[in-house]
Amino acid sequence: MTLIEKMKLGFDPLAPSADPTLRAIFSDPISTSIYLGIRQGHLWEENDGKRLLKMVEIWKEKGRPQSTDNLKESLDRAFGEHAPSNYNFLNELLPYAMGDKKIDYEVVRQQ
Repeated sequence: MTLIEKMKLGFDPLAPSADPTLRAIFSDPISTSIYLGIRQGHLWEENDGKRLLKMVEIWKEKGRPQSTDNLKESLDRAFGEHAPSNYNFLNELLPYAMGDKKIDYEVVRQQ
């Protein structure tokens, strides 16, 4: 799987009417990239947004993951048994978690 670096969204995650957790995720470039990266290949559960925000807060305090194993440990702690575990996917996601790359998005209005 190759992560798409520019996603098209049919909603504006920063709109005042958007879910507050989504607004918080999309207000931070690392959270945005991890969210969009994980959503490309994995199911998302209702409380995963809050888990993601907590994980990224910990990264800000203690440092971002510097290896695939560090990333897997962080995801396992945050998301439990449904955390992404495929090492090929985690290797692709790592530069986004480290802040070296980012996944951007464009809001596309449906007509």
